[in-house]
Order: sequence, then C-alpha cells, then structure tokens
Amino acid sequence: DSMCSAPGDAKSLADLGKTIGMPKVDIPMPFSKNRMDIFMKEDLSSYIEYASMDAVIALLYTSSIYGINKAQPPTLLSAGTNVVRKLLESGYGVVSPKDFESSYRGVESVVRKKHKCEGKRGFYEEKDYVAVNDDARELRDMAPLAYHGGYNGCSEVGFYNIQTYDYDLQNAYPTAMCLVPDIDWAHCIIDEYKPGHVLTLEDFEDSNGCCNIIAPIFANVTFNFPDNVKYPCIPMNVEGIPVFVKSSTGCAGVYACGPELYLALQLGAHIVVNRGFKARPRTKADGSIQYSLRAAVKQLVGDRRVAKELCGKGSLEELILKLLVNGIYGKIAQGIKKRTTWSAY
Repeated sequence: DSMCSAPGDAKSLADLGKTIGMPKVDIPMPFSKNRMDIFMKEDLSSYIEYASMDAVIALLYTSSIYGINKAQPPTLLSAGTNVVRKLLESGYGVVSPKDFESSYRGVESVVRKKHKCEGKRGFYEEKDYVAVNDDARELRDMAPLAYHGGYNGCSEVGFYNIQTYDYDLQNAYPTAMCLVPDIDWAHCIIDEYKPGHVLTLEDFEDSNGCCNIIAPIFANVTFNFPDNVKYPCIPMNVEGIPVFVKSSTGCAGVYACGPELYLALQLGAHIVVNRGFKARPRTKADGSIQYSLRAAVKQLVGDRRVAKELCGKGSLEELILKLLVNGIYGKIAQGIKKRTTWSAY
C-alpha cells in the first residue's frame, strides 16, 4: 500500500526510508536474500530487525503523509484530487457537494431508481448526473468531442545516424490548466454558430474587443489549409488516432476547439462551421474571468518549488508534488469519456 503512495521513480523501501530519516536495514554478510532461512537460523535478532524495519518504514512513511491512525487513500493521486477539490470549492465559495457539481461541472444528480437492500431494512439509490439546463447539456456533449489532448508528433519518420533533439515543454500541462476558465453554467452559451458560418479572428474577440486566443469555442467544422503549411493543427480522428491533414475534404466535419481553431486561422486556413458554440466564462465580483483551476495548480507548483529548495531536485517530496500536479490533468481529462461512475474527484 505504501508503494501506491509514492511516485513511480521512488517506490523502494530504501527511498521511502531515506525520506523519513530511517534507512532500510541491509542483510549482513555472509547472508543473502536467496537463503533467508539460513539468515533466520543463524542470526535471529538481526533477521527480526531486518524484517520488522520494512514494516516500520512503510507505516511511518504513510503516516508522515496522511497522519497517524488515518485511513489511507487507494493512491497518492486520489489523495491529491481531494486537496485540489477543496481548493476549487474555496474558489467557488460553495458549501456542499451539490453546489460544487452544479457550479463547476454544470450537472446535478438525479435518482434513477431505488433498490431494496437484500436482508436489510431500507433502500440504496441509483444516481446519475444530468446537465443543469439544455444549453449546458449541448455544450457538455460537444466539448468532449472537440478535446484532443496534448500535441505529440513525429514529422520526419526514419533512422538518423546524427544527433537529434526531442523538445519537451516545461510545465506544459500545468500551464494549459491555468488557462482554462470556469464556465457560467447558468448562462453558458454566448454565441451559437449556425451551419455555413465562416470562422474569423473576430469570433475570438471578447466583450472588450480584445482577442482571446484560448476562447472556449467548440465546433464541428470543415477546413482547408494552404499548400505551404507544413504543420496543420486540426486533427482528424482516424480509428482513435489524431491525424493532422491539410484538408477535411471527403469528411462531413471534424470537432475542434478554440486554441487549435485560432492557430489554424493564423496559418491561413479556411474554416466553415457546421455547428458550434462559444461558452460564457464565469466572472468574479470585479468583472474578471474566474480561473479556479489556476489557483489550485499554482498552489501545487509553488509547493513543488519549495520542496525542491528544501529537499533537493529529484527528492521524494519533489517527485510527489510533480506527480500530483501532472496527475490532476489526467484526472480532469478522464472525465471526457463516458463513465457510469465518474465524478469530479
């Protein structure tokens, strides 16, 4: 269980013991792990110390994270999502799970049916989540289809006997999460794009006339890139694989979202909307857009920086916080797939 509360590169008992200042006991010479029975028979006290210290390290390590005599979450990431949810709730000022679901996700729970508990008194409820209104339902149906995840590609396939470079953007996913606005689910659609609407950069202007390159736009479109564009940026889904082509000719339409549509326009693409929506961001009292996820991510990134300064780069403390901040992206993104039991946790 303690391994489930440690990052992938530091799951050994030696790593965990080092973190809490209690080094793992080594098997003394001439004994070996291959014949623990001989070790036990010839040096019982050392054998007991060796065996018991493993349990002590696991117990004290998990206690140092979750507290003494506390129930341990299934994984470290599940504990992290609880922390992030509390940070999100504070940003919304909600007081109940019901308020959080409707404010953050635009859904509410409904009871589908009740089942009698066999051999017991009472019933248990079979619940489902439904959108809080019709606009929220349409937006929630389209947005997951327009989501494609991080861009990862190989433009020149083959073998090269020279030095090559692989570019990896630092803090790519945390940065992207900081740019995701909250949605005003009560009035979630600003504009609805009808069939035949030609998308332009004006569609990305906010109420102040400023261009918002990450506007929450979700649409089904057809497109054509100029011939001189080497890297088109609107993917077509081919058997579950995103393939970047210069034209959607022959396809009824593909789903795409704001940032990639904006970049496509900058590259000179001609984009025609079959149907689409521009979502309304949630605003704070001062009129600014609310980014509750940004506050949560900045908290974790700041904690990781402190861990790196106090405990060193690559330390278990730093790796734990790295796992949390990147794992939160995965936890949020997994919600786009239809799951019968998925929740904001």
